[in-house]
Amino acid sequence: MPTETFENLSEEKKLKIIEAAKKEFSRVQFEDTSIKNIVKEAGIARGSFYQYFNSKRDLLEYIIYENKQRLEKFIKKTLKDTNGDIFDAYIKMYDYILNEIFNEENKELYKRIIESLKVEEENFLLPQLDKKEINGPFKNEEIVNLINKDLLNIENQEDLDRIIKVLFLITRSGIILALKNNDTKKAKSEYIKMIDYIKYGALKRKREEVK
Repeated sequence: MPTETFENLSEEKKLKIIEAAKKEFSRVQFEDTSIKNIVKEAGIARGSFYQYFNSKRDLLEYIIYENKQRLEKFIKKTLKDTNGDIFDAYIKMYDYILNEIFNEENKELYKRIIESLKVEEENFLLPQLDKKEINGPFKNEEIVNLINKDLLNIENQEDLDRIIKVLFLITRSGIILALKNNDTKKAKSEYIKMIDYIKYGALKRKREEVK
């Protein structure tokens, strides 16, 4: 993460450094990137770089962290706008992530990040099943408190946790499908079907009653 010195920079200078880093991280795989290129593009001295970040990986992690913060802000707004509908929030989160990944401006950056961090399918967006990260952004207590529990057939927090975990697994799977096939439309169609099975259930009678 950045040092206090970086945080005290003007927003214009911070943005210039971040944009220079994104350009370099988009160019080649992470191990082949160069701090020299970053500082040259940003117009700062190499020594200044180490006053802001400990390493280029530290800078990359900061970029990922900033993206995560924006995603959480988006989810909070979505839950407030939809009266706490967790299913709608996950669908909009799915769209948000894919729009970020497939945006022409960001496409190469995300591609290089995924390649560079050697992210395998089984741990993409979900490092380990026994870790807290299984809930993704929904591990954030403030986000969880915005979920409208009255809309759900649950009895306690454990039931809500199970729903969150299943929805996150489905979302992760849908994103992987889109990346593998480079087809967001087909992936979205499959994703909505999986969401519906969780939302309405698999039994035909039950689905018809709910709808």
